Amino acid sequence: MNAPPAPWTVMKFGGTSVATVERWQTIIQQMQRCQANGERPCVVVSAVTTVTNRMSDCINEALRNIQPSEPGCAFQQVKEVHLKLIAELGLNSLAEDSSTPNASFYISGLQVIHGLLDDLEQLLNGVRLTREESDPSASPRIHARISAFGELLSSQIGLLAIRSAGVPCVRLDSRRLLTSTESTTQQSEDSFLEANVDPTIDAVLVIKEITRSCKELSSVEGGAPSGYAATCGVITQGFIASTPKGSTCLLGRGGSDTSAALLAALFDAKRLEIWTDVHGLFTSDPRHVSNTRLIRDVSYRVAQELASMGAKVLHPRCLIPAAWAGIPVEIH
Repeated sequence: MNAPPAPWTVMKFGGTSVATVERWQTIIQQMQRCQANGERPCVVVSAVTTVTNRMSDCINEALRNIQPSEPGCAFQQVKEVHLKLIAELGLNSLAEDSSTPNASFYISGLQVIHGLLDDLEQLLNGVRLTREESDPSASPRIHARISAFGELLSSQIGLLAIRSAGVPCVRLDSRRLLTSTESTTQQSEDSFLEANVDPTIDAVLVIKEITRSCKELSSVEGGAPSGYAATCGVITQGFIASTPKGSTCLLGRGGSDTSAALLAALFDAKRLEIWTDVHGLFTSDPRHVSNTRLIRDVSYRVAQELASMGAKVLHPRCLIPAAWAGIPVEIH
């Protein structure tokens, strides 16, 4: 008799949590902890800290006819942040050392990162060359497409870092997992920059996308050994989804937390863990009020009320999919 599949635990890590070697070591340790408990980890990551804001700067500079190849411009800063993180994680060394087990996997993975940076540069050049002097702005559709590169880059770097620690993992594109809802009266800005996604549970889609990713990696040495799809963990992106027509869209403010909750529902996860720089929800702001108490346990409704009243640990929108699917949310 076959054993039941291992339950999923979805863990969300924000921008500061994916910005340094030490923080990636924490992510890896938490994935290992899940696996040791008989669970499959799904890690949802934000863009590296400051990168989302720099993407907006990239667009603004392109509209001012600043070339992305210009030294010191926002695109070069974005590129430098990621290349520095790659070097600090030792990923270049793994790809360059012929004695590295499965070196081809790291060579291929780094090529994906450089391909993403090249695509971003081309898009910015396209914005620069097609801008209108009378209306120097980028469409919401282009804005969403460019902004998504932060999460695409951090998740690809993360995949290589996780695999270098010996943790089985594949990278999924959350735009193939989450599809927004649209109405005929919805403004373009809302459709692409403040999109909504209805929660759903779809184990078939999850298995399909994991299998698809494994097949793509199977041609690379060490990419996806036989049986990988049934046991590997997952890393994917927060903040981004796709429209019904397949265009990239953003989930707006609090989008990464909301993405994590939507993915927890989709995976029918055992729990959702939000990893952040505070210990949880408090009765009031501990920076300003003495004798503030940490709330150990609270209902979805009360947590949503606290979030709506200014508790910034959770975004109110992220609790809706979790409550819909009945998934416990933990703050770490």
